[in-house]
Amino acid sequence: MRIRSGDPIIPADPLAKYDSKVEERFARDFLRLTDDWDLVREPEAVPIAGHFFFPDFLIRHRRVAGQQAWLEIVGFWTPEYLTEKLERLRQARFPNVILCVDEQRNCSEGELPPGARVIRYRRRVPAQTVLELLKQQLGP
Repeated sequence: MRIRSGDPIIPADPLAKYDSKVEERFARDFLRLTDDWDLVREPEAVPIAGHFFFPDFLIRHRRVAGQQAWLEIVGFWTPEYLTEKLERLRQARFPNVILCVDEQRNCSEGELPPGARVIRYRRRVPAQTVLELLKQQLGP
């Protein structure tokens, strides 16, 4: 198939704003809690350690330049998957990443890597806990 400039292209159905109800609820809950932070859904991919990191959200302070964190919601996981992801983030010295891990969907009973900035959740990512962690790590 060859597409040229001027060829009629029928647009596809619009993409869903969120990948899951968990992401949608988190965004709604988080934005209700604060006027100080912006929540950017699926920001640009971040190159790290020879791979790309595709965070679910970038959380950026509205008034303090440079105050930001990336948030990844992890549904199905194994300890090996999280260990590898966290190791890549550490190798790249990638700061301010928060992983929210669904306790009910894990496929292994193994523990998370030590020192990980992880928030465990069931059914709903606790927006208040995320906000408190941001304030601890970044300030206002």
